[in-house]
Amino acid sequence: MIGIRQLLVASGVATAAELYGLSAQEIEALEAKIGLVFPGVYREFLSVAGRSAGRFASEVDVFFPDVVELQGEAKELIAECKPGYQLPDDALIFTGYQGYQYTFFRCLGDDPPVYRFFDDDEEPTQTADSLSAFLREMVATTPR
Repeated sequence: MIGIRQLLVASGVATAAELYGLSAQEIEALEAKIGLVFPGVYREFLSVAGRSAGRFASEVDVFFPDVVELQGEAKELIAECKPGYQLPDDALIFTGYQGYQYTFFRCLGDDPPVYRFFDDDEEPTQTADSLSAFLREMVATTPR
């Protein structure tokens, strides 16, 4: 795993006291609600910082319970703006920004690639080779 706790704290984005994660039972319940088994890196993120993490992602919907709502929001956007495109069944929308930009990964393997789409994109584009690389980039671009 990537050591999300160490990454957030060492970067100065959050203190250990500002990290609020989900319990293993809460993660399992979230998986059941969404209908997917999450990759290991995402499970680690949720367990360490699934509820909040200091300044990390302060302008992006990424925390629980928002992640539940993102699934429906993104599917509505796709139906409205991209009638020929359908998300893969194993895709998890895990970030949203102002209702027009979303990122997702497919629940395959422990550290899958990340894809992004905007409301005016033809189809999603790969934005990171792995979820861990995407999270590191989010941390690197978080204002201190």
